[in-house]
Amino acid sequence: MPMCSRCTGIYIGFIFSLLAIILFDRKIKSEIPSIKIFILLIFAFLLMGTDAVLSTFKIIEANNYVRFITGFLVGWVLTLVILPLSNSVMWQKAVKRRYLEKKINVFIWLIAGAVISFLFIISYRNLLTLWGFSSILGLMLFHGFIFLILLFTFLRKISNSIKSKGKYIIYLSYGLLSSAAFLVVSATLRRFILKL
Repeated sequence: MPMCSRCTGIYIGFIFSLLAIILFDRKIKSEIPSIKIFILLIFAFLLMGTDAVLSTFKIIEANNYVRFITGFLVGWVLTLVILPLSNSVMWQKAVKRRYLEKKINVFIWLIAGAVISFLFIISYRNLLTLWGFSSILGLMLFHGFIFLILLFTFLRKISNSIKSKGKYIIYLSYGLLSSAAFLVVSATLRRFILKL
C-alpha cells in the first residue's frame, strides 16, 4: 500500500463515507452534525490514539488490521464534519439541515462502513492496486476539501459564492490539483531530507 495501515484506513473511510453520504442525500447541506456525531468522532480518535500509543510503547503487539480499522472509523465519521463545513463556506444556497437526518440512513451508512472495511480486509492482497488508488484519491480529496475550506474562509470575495455544480467542479478540481502538488512537493522534500 502507498501509505501506512492507519492512514489507508482514514482515507479509504473518508472517500467511501463521502460517496455513501452523497448517495443517501443529494442536497447540499451546511449544518454541522449533532453532538452524537462529535462524540462518535472523539471516541474514534481516542481509539486510534490509544492503539497508536500502546503499540508504540510495545504494550500491545502492532497489528495492521487494528490500525486500519481505527483509522477507518476516524475517516468514516470525519466526513460528516468536513462535508457540511465545506458546503457552508462555499455554496451560496446551502440547505440549513444536517446530513443523515433519518435514522434509517444512519443505520445504512453504518452498515455500509462495516461492509467496506470487511471487503478491504478480505481483499486488499488481491486488489492492492484498487485499494491503493482509492486511498490516494481519498487523501487528495481530504486535502482538497481542507484547502478549499481554508481558501473560502479567508478570501471573503469568494466566500459563499458557488451557485452551480459546474463552478463547484472547477473549484474541486483546483483543490485536487493543489493537493496533488502538495503531495509531490512533500514527497520530494522527504527524499531530500532523508539523504541529509
